[in-house]
Parts: sequence; C-alpha cells; structure tokens
Amino acid sequence: MAFSRDVLMVAFRRSEGRCECTNERCEHTGRCQARFEWAGRTMSAPRDWEAHPIHGDDDSLENCALLCIPCHNRVASASGWDATDSTR
Repeated sequence: MAFSRDVLMVAFRRSEGRCECTNERCEHTGRCQARFEWAGRTMSAPRDWEAHPIHGDDDSLENCALLCIPCHNRVASASGWDATDSTR
C-alpha cells in the first residue's frame, strides 16, 4: 500500500519531523525521539523514514504513522503489534 503525497505531507507536518512510534517494544519509552527531514525524500527513495499503516490497508491520514527506519523495521517484521500499540 502507498500513501498519497498529500497524506505524507500532512502526516509529516503532524509529526513535526519526529518518529511517531509509541510501541514500547521498539526499545524506547513513550514516543521515539528520532528526528527526520522531508528534504530529499521522493516516493521511490524514502531516505530516513517510512510511512506505515497503523491498521490494515487503509491509506487515510488517520491510518498513517511516520516511523524512523529502525522502528519501521521492528514493527514491519513483528507479527501482532503495531507502531501505536504500547500494551502488547
């Protein structure tokens, strides 16, 4: 699934250039402190962050979490938990 450029731009502003992961299993407490920039990002070259669906295949802004690469890799490779789930 791919989020539209418009969704990514709004999500980036919402994130204030910070990883939105709050999953405690990603080796941080509370929200991840990683910072990233929009500069140089293209749809085919994501650079230092990824847009990750929170639940399912919905491509809406509400389902889009911007994650640093380490958090994205942990969340994408783990089954049964997501970037916003701190209870599992």
